[in-house]
Amino acid sequence: MFLMELHSRYPNWTNTRTPLAQNWMNLPAGTSAANYAVVATRTAIRVELYFPSSDANQNLTNFHLVLNHKEAIEKAFGKPLDWDELPERKACRISCSLPANINERQEWDNYVYWLLETAGGLRAAIDSLGGLPELLRGIDKSSRITTSL
Repeated sequence: MFLMELHSRYPNWTNTRTPLAQNWMNLPAGTSAANYAVVATRTAIRVELYFPSSDANQNLTNFHLVLNHKEAIEKAFGKPLDWDELPERKACRISCSLPANINERQEWDNYVYWLLETAGGLRAAIDSLGGLPELLRGIDKSSRITTSL
């Protein structure tokens, strides 16, 4: 159900056609430094921008490059996000969660809708600032002045 809706709404996000065995699915972010992910746990569903490098310092650096744009990202997203350095792990993440019980099958349509809307919103918020690769270069597009001749 989720994959069919994902391909219908965002056909270029993944080539995956078969449901995966794990409780998450990674989606490309335009750079190997991070990925978008949708996650389902026993008590919540979550959309995240995840920094998974084996180099904890690189993840923290990349996280902070994006954190520099927190206000603009949250404004574009439309609500606050959770900004987690995850000090007990090597990874960092930026996420939005919804309490959920994945055993309640009658709620699955609602959960799929929320995951897709939230993933689309997070990606759109990042893209509104030039996209993740641009943010990780440390370029602040919001401060650029453009003139036309």
